[in-house]
Amino acid sequence: MKYICIITSLLLLFSCSKNEEDLSLEIGDDWIDGKTKVYYIDTISVATSTFKFDSLMMPNSKRILVGNYNDPVFGHTESQSYMELIGSSFSLDNEAIYDSIALILPYDNYYYNDTIPTQQIEVYEVLEEIKPEDDFFYNTSAFDYSGTPIATKRFSPTPRKEDSLHITVSNLFGIELFKKIVDDKINNNEEFTTDYRGITIKANEQNTAFLGFKKSGVLRVYYTLKEDTQVKELTMDFLINETKFFNQIKSDRSGTYFETLKEQKITIPSTDTDNNCFIQAGVGIATKIDIPFIERINDIPGTGTIIEASLNISLKHKSSTEYHTTRDSLQFYVINKNSEIVKELFTPTGVPVEGTITKDDSEFNVVNYVIPIKDFLDNKLHNSTYRELYLAMYSKEYNYAVDRYIFNGENAPNDKKVTLELTYAIYDEDDE
Repeated sequence: MKYICIITSLLLLFSCSKNEEDLSLEIGDDWIDGKTKVYYIDTISVATSTFKFDSLMMPNSKRILVGNYNDPVFGHTESQSYMELIGSSFSLDNEAIYDSIALILPYDNYYYNDTIPTQQIEVYEVLEEIKPEDDFFYNTSAFDYSGTPIATKRFSPTPRKEDSLHITVSNLFGIELFKKIVDDKINNNEEFTTDYRGITIKANEQNTAFLGFKKSGVLRVYYTLKEDTQVKELTMDFLINETKFFNQIKSDRSGTYFETLKEQKITIPSTDTDNNCFIQAGVGIATKIDIPFIERINDIPGTGTIIEASLNISLKHKSSTEYHTTRDSLQFYVINKNSEIVKELFTPTGVPVEGTITKDDSEFNVVNYVIPIKDFLDNKLHNSTYRELYLAMYSKEYNYAVDRYIFNGENAPNDKKVTLELTYAIYDEDDE
């Protein structure tokens, strides 16, 4: 029986073969009864590049995301939130006396970049109905709003010390709203949303951070009502209508690697970006992964099968910092040559594939993600529709965060570059 240890034409390195008696659970008894050889392969070519989705659907955004900052790699990024408000009651006694109005935003503990400098948040009235395009809001959606804010708040963020941010709203706005309800000009949500289309919350352009708030925030009217000899302090709340809420997240990429990403089908090879590939949540920057020569594995004599396959990719040294933290998992899609999503990547059992951290060395700032892609490679080898399909790697929090990732590409130093690791079994080889 001839065993192939090195196949020069394929540029593959085989090593670390397993004992046959240890393989029955992995590849089946029928194979073990025959002549079987198992190889470990870690030199198959991987090509990485960066592209940008034209727009991102924003369904079920987890948080209100407000902020902006300038990044030396990714440029200027900003987010503002649009939301329709709805009331649970429109009943006010004629004797009720207006006191004040405020927007109360509970922190959700998400923050990004430098929160030490003073930040400023502004609230504006939206002037048109907040209505989704094609049943969805996108990160590029926008609606007209007033030129003068109804609230401005300067503050030092303390999301881990305080439970919420209290933003005092203009009394002119509050008194007008209060009077319309007392005078029965607004009696239900239909009448309310006709007069008050919604609000948008945005950050001052000088801000240095992004802040996340829970969608349980409220616009609260404070008023008093005298009953007998007592004066009661009461409130009326207007809640966020979650079906008409989204974060508009955009960026200015002038002078960055990504300046040329004007269309989704355009990609920038990692060889043109200092051997790095990139992800930025919110704005749609993603990493494209190609395994261009995987079909050559079929040229190995004998009948073969992939037992395991994992992609290993590491973050650039010191790119994950106190200000620019990264998450412990990533999500994957199958995309076509124009970088359009074909499907989410799943395991054979129907579980979404995630890239998870397997090595996190804080001393040397090494963070490595491992992604199981056996099913994808099996399809590449045996399903013709997969021949020109690729993988896209992106943040799981794509519609409510701005996390950025800088990965080492295929031409990084050997101990850092992206690699594909295969366990490959061959049987029924010709006798010598």
